[in-house]
Amino acid sequence: MARFLRSATTCCALLALGAGCGVNLSPRFPADSPLYVEVVDETRQIIQGAQFGEEGMEIGFGNTVGFVQRPTADGSVALEITRRAASITHPTLGKLEFDSAADGDHGDKSLADMNRPWVGKSLVVSKGPDQLSTEIDGFDELQAAMEESAAGDMIYEQTKSNYTADTLRRTLFDNRFVPLPPASVTVGQSWSRSFETKFPRLGRVTFQYDCTLDKIENPEGTRLAVIKYRAKGVFSGEPAAESATGQRPVLRSMDTDGTIMFDLELGQPIAQDAQFTTVVNLVGPGENAEPTNTVTAKSAVHVTAVPLTEHVARHARETSD
Repeated sequence: MARFLRSATTCCALLALGAGCGVNLSPRFPADSPLYVEVVDETRQIIQGAQFGEEGMEIGFGNTVGFVQRPTADGSVALEITRRAASITHPTLGKLEFDSAADGDHGDKSLADMNRPWVGKSLVVSKGPDQLSTEIDGFDELQAAMEESAAGDMIYEQTKSNYTADTLRRTLFDNRFVPLPPASVTVGQSWSRSFETKFPRLGRVTFQYDCTLDKIENPEGTRLAVIKYRAKGVFSGEPAAESATGQRPVLRSMDTDGTIMFDLELGQPIAQDAQFTTVVNLVGPGENAEPTNTVTAKSAVHVTAVPLTEHVARHARETSD
């Protein structure tokens, strides 16, 4: 019976528009189906104004987190981190790199000290009825390990405020599931979703997502639903506090557009490509102060997910070659 229902669902997915049969794109988290997920973020940040002039200064940041997504018996989802990579490209410092999968004890010491503690840590995400996170456990332990390993390092001290529980909930979990529809949809159908999250230094931002089931593909026997989406973020919290220099960030715009490939058999997104553009003004002290700097961040995010057994087999082949 289970096989018949699964076949019927697949048939409806392939004939969704013509037969009027909706496709269920709600994520499934069966306990016996762990996935290996890798999130890669490449960001270019340009600071303009004041001492940086009109051309500005550009800094590049690369971040990769690889983890096993393992559903638990109580309905939560464990994220067991197995890989951490990071890079910084700076006009003065040059390019600094670290990759736990390749470098071992090599690579830049600053990046190694602050990123190596991630490997082996486990975060546990609690989900709500909408399949988005409600909280994440394990961040305090991760933060303490980073502090013990890298406290006092210049790069760590300047960037550590970027690592928060809300950031990890959003980047490792929620961003993959927010664009999915709350109910069955047919090819060409659109829907909207609202999502609120908190950004370090900036505060709370509410995104309005507009999404469409673009098509259903069947490459090499894998049935994939292709979702395209766009979202705009609007500041929705208390004004950000002033920094030690008296500046405070004011959000001008935050936009994203992307594509998700949803595996109908797995019940999970297996690929996501997204572009984020954020523009923030840094405003000087005082209520009526003018912006002193403008920061524009452009990020390209690529996410992949494969069954853990497939990832292990692929890794074994690569290391034996």
